[in-house]
Order: sequence, then C-alpha cells, then structure tokens
Amino acid sequence: MLRALADSPDALMRVLLAANSNAPADLLHRLAADPDVWIRRGVAENPNAPVDLLRQLAAEDPLRRGLAGNPKAPVDLLRQLAADADIEVREAVSTNPSAPMWLRARLLRGFAADADRYRVRSMAARHPDASADMLRKLGADAHHHVRQGVAGNTSAPANVLRKLAGDADWDVRRDVAANPSAPADVLRRLAGDRFGFIRKGVAGNRSTPADVLRRLARDTETGSPLPGEPATADSSRAGTC
Repeated sequence: MLRALADSPDALMRVLLAANSNAPADLLHRLAADPDVWIRRGVAENPNAPVDLLRQLAAEDPLRRGLAGNPKAPVDLLRQLAADADIEVREAVSTNPSAPMWLRARLLRGFAADADRYRVRSMAARHPDASADMLRKLGADAHHHVRQGVAGNTSAPANVLRKLAGDADWDVRRDVAANPSAPADVLRRLAGDRFGFIRKGVAGNRSTPADVLRRLARDTETGSPLPGEPATADSSRAGTC
C-alpha cells in the first residue's frame, strides 16, 4: 500500500509518506530522489531513514536543518552540521538527543556569547541544556527577547526568576508568570501585576498556590489590563532590532 502511494500524483500524499516513520528503507530511497524538495526534506527528517541515505542528503542545503534534528543522524554527520553556516542548522544539532553532550554544550556556549545577534542569544536562553550560570548572565541581557527566553526556561534559577518578575517588559513578566519553576513568592507577586494577561498566566500555572488561585478566581479582568491602564507596550521596552 505504501509503495503504491509513492507514485501518487498528489504531492501532499508523498510528503506525508516521506515523513511516515513506518516507511521502509527502499521506499525512502525512492522518495529521496523526488523532484519536490519538501518530499526530500520529509525523508531527511524521518528517523527510519537509513544512515547512508542521510549522508547522501547532507549535500543539499535545504535538507540540512532536517538532518540536524534527526535522532538517527550519526555523530560524525552531526559534527559536520554543527559547523554549518546556517544558525538554524546548528540550533537543530544543539537539541538533537543523539548529539554528544560536549557538542551540544559547545554550540550552546557559542550561542550565548554571540554579542551581535540577540536572536542567537535567545536560543541559548531558551535551551533546555543551559546552565544556571549561563541563565544568570542571559537574564541580565540588554535585549528583552533574551530575558524573555530565560523567563520561560524551566531550568532558570529561582533568584533569576525573582529578578525577572520585576522586569520592565511585560513579555518577560508574562513568561515568568507561566513558568512552572517560578517560586510561590514570585507567583504571589505577579498575581498582583497591573496587567491582566500576566495575572492570567499565574492563574494557569500549575505551581500557583491554592490561596492565590482563589484570589485570582475573583479577578474579573485576568484577560485584559486593569481599568485605566494602557494596553500598549511599556515605555521602557528595549529596541526590537
């Protein structure tokens, strides 16, 4: 049945087949020669793809990100992709469970130290392998997107989350409010935030104490700012470039 679908004129059908983890190796080899790049990308991401096929597909630029995230990718290929010029390829390697810890750590240190690109530092701030020391440093970053990444990271130390709970940027406070690792005292503080959607984040946090939830149950405006408060950005928000 699957082999018959490989010849379907419907490209979407072939895309779905290429991504199917039950697809046999010979079928994936056929689909890897498909003229449609989206189908070849599905093969590159498929954990059932043979290693020799993954090595072959690594020659194609559009497929390397999928390969970098494929848990079937061999270590030597992941080492090669870790040096790729495309930051998204390197990020995919950094979260691949098959990549050696030393390789993931090396990539993560590089992301955190990128002084010129806040988006790259944000990757480090959100990364599940980020160390406490790294998160402390990134939690004081000048760019709000980086601090926001730390605010939502469940590995962030309690003292960092306490500091970020008082951040001038509402997105940072919102992500602390929703972080299940936030200490009870931080959640109590944010339950009184002037913005309703931040209080709503506290209400949805599984770590919020019961007495705070009871108080929030009487809050009629957890979906919007408090009456009289602006719904626009905080004036102190950092630049978005």
